[in-house]
Amino acid sequence: MRLPILRINQRNEHGRIYTHESVNVIMKQFREKTNNNLAVVGEFPQPERSTIDLRNASHEVVSLILEDDVLYGEIRPYIPFIQDKMGLKLNIRAFASITHDGIIEIAELITFDLHYIEFKFLTKNVV
Repeated sequence: MRLPILRINQRNEHGRIYTHESVNVIMKQFREKTNNNLAVVGEFPQPERSTIDLRNASHEVVSLILEDDVLYGEIRPYIPFIQDKMGLKLNIRAFASITHDGIIEIAELITFDLHYIEFKFLTKNVV
């Protein structure tokens, strides 16, 4: 099941912008995790903590796809309601800094959590 994560160079609902550089870091760190046989599991809803509670794992992210400046995650759901993906997207959980312009600089990718989608995500509001 493929779900959107972010649109490159578009200010998201939190006022943050993911550049090509930050997406490259995300994809590189994801590959490093999966190449080391680590499962990248996430939770629903997205918690406020940086650790992953495996008792609350709702899905595994099995791949990332970059297409037309949109980053998607291919997930394997663990719980039945996720089969109806309408209204869901993946949010990045990471240690990052944010510049005064709202640009995200990823230090360490933690995981991708499920979140209800904002309909404006589908519009192209390029910075």
